[in-house]
Amino acid sequence: MITLSSGNVYYSQQELNDAKTKINNLVHQLREDFDVIRNALLQEAIDREWCDLYNEFVEKINSETKDLKLHHAKKDYEVKVKVEETREQYVYITVEATSEEEAEEIVSNYDYSDVKEDASEWEWDITDSDFTTIRATVA
Repeated sequence: MITLSSGNVYYSQQELNDAKTKINNLVHQLREDFDVIRNALLQEAIDREWCDLYNEFVEKINSETKDLKLHHAKKDYEVKVKVEETREQYVYITVEATSEEEAEEIVSNYDYSDVKEDASEWEWDITDSDFTTIRATVA
């Protein structure tokens, strides 16, 4: 570092590189620490069965942060799926979601290949051409 009589300060390229490295290392460490805190909060909410309350908290916090976000708690939802075609058939599919609405949305985007395995116990064969739509509701 060189300080001139005018008060201007000049740094060597090495000093600038060293400062950049220190800042990058600090940012990396802070992100790792945040991951530890985020995961611990999420696990505590799951362990105490506070998922719904925790998800409300996450929505509030995430709306106030710019970069680092908390993860929503997810749990398994059993979704009743009505496959509409000539015969009405139902199958239950378990999906991991943050809410009943998300579980229904996930399954409503499924297609034939997604329900084929769950429909394997049906007495008749469903094919791609039979499959028209899925109606999903949380069981």
